[in-house]
Amino acid sequence: MTQSQTIKTIKSKKWETYVSRPGYLQSKQIVLEAETAPVKITPEIVIKIKDDLWVKDINMLSNRRRADAFKCFDDAFKENENWALEIYNKFKQEEKEAGLFIEKIKNPRKINRLEAFGGYRDNLLKIQKYYAIAEVLADFCENGLKKKKSGLLKFAFPYSRLEIENLEDSLRKIKKHKNQDELIKIHLKNFSWVLTGYNIIKAYGEKDVLNEIKGIQKKSPGYKFTGKGQEISLLRSLQIGIYMRNRIKELSQQLWFYIDPVAAYFSKELGISRDDFFQLTFEEALESIEEGKCKVSKNEIRKRDEGFVCGYLNNKEILLTGKKCQELYKHFSKVDGNKINKIKGASASVGIAQGKAKIIINYQDFNKFNKGDILVAPMTTPDYVILMKKAAAFVTDEGGLSCHAAILARELKKPCIIGTKIATKVLRDGDLVEVDADGGVVRILKKE
Repeated sequence: MTQSQTIKTIKSKKWETYVSRPGYLQSKQIVLEAETAPVKITPEIVIKIKDDLWVKDINMLSNRRRADAFKCFDDAFKENENWALEIYNKFKQEEKEAGLFIEKIKNPRKINRLEAFGGYRDNLLKIQKYYAIAEVLADFCENGLKKKKSGLLKFAFPYSRLEIENLEDSLRKIKKHKNQDELIKIHLKNFSWVLTGYNIIKAYGEKDVLNEIKGIQKKSPGYKFTGKGQEISLLRSLQIGIYMRNRIKELSQQLWFYIDPVAAYFSKELGISRDDFFQLTFEEALESIEEGKCKVSKNEIRKRDEGFVCGYLNNKEILLTGKKCQELYKHFSKVDGNKINKIKGASASVGIAQGKAKIIINYQDFNKFNKGDILVAPMTTPDYVILMKKAAAFVTDEGGLSCHAAILARELKKPCIIGTKIATKVLRDGDLVEVDADGGVVRILKKE
């Protein structure tokens, strides 16, 4: 298939825009390989994504993915109502092995660097393949519980303890202590990876910690619930989906953070920058290391810096750069915000708030956020918590009632609308908006 035919095929398909995230080709390629791998959820049922692309910073999946996964889950529950628990137990084993590997590469000088680089990819593949289940499973169970009107969605929290909970406990300990300096040093050593994503290393420092402890919440007392039959199975599976989705991110962040010194070493050996090294695919990087010189031209790496299309189309791997990539990006990111004055989504936490919209795509945007602003993001992750405590309300492009933004909004008792699809494309910094989470509507009161 020629490039023109590939572009035409991509444009002709129906896609679900999933997330918007900056990052390098190498990490995104590995994650896509993992997410499109077949995963057996029962002896007879297999989940497989055949269309999964990154178009610059936009992740797009086939719009059939959700419906196909829901059908698989429905059949799986009929076959074995405990299937999600069995998947969870398999994931915990992979999680344990990834954790051991992470401990090993924390000091890269003590291990073979080539072995570490290969192990990094292998563990990322093992962990990320479960994302094809986790994210959709939470939505499936959420829909099932809503239909039953059981009221159990208030228990939409992770099935097991996450690393972010240890981080929050550490912040509470620092806040209570008179001599904070030593505890902050320990905290930063333990959680230095928390702002990392797709090989982008963001510094996590003392200033961040001091800001976080100002608004740290009291520890939740936890909940007890009673239910019966299928309700218990759905709720447990929902909690498993939430746990796996967040734990996958935590482990991936650590893998990206701790492999960075290894990549820096190899990039120096190859005479290229660290950033250029991460714009090589894993196979290109490995071949370059083995031959002692970079196998990709400077011109091609420059094109990848400007933007790339990578992933799987009809189960076939593709990689496009240059003008073709820019053409696709314009096609899929075009929204005429001037004609829109109301944005609809799902209410994740009730209430009404007004304030100035601030579009937060990544950590570089954090400094522009002020107390009382409306947080508008593609989706929120643990590193957004510091802003969420200052925000009057949250609005996201993606997510369901069990996503990170929804759970934290209910905990903080702040209005939250999720799943708008277009909020970050329509709204601009400084727009005066009203977040009516009672009605699931964001109204633009005055454009900046």
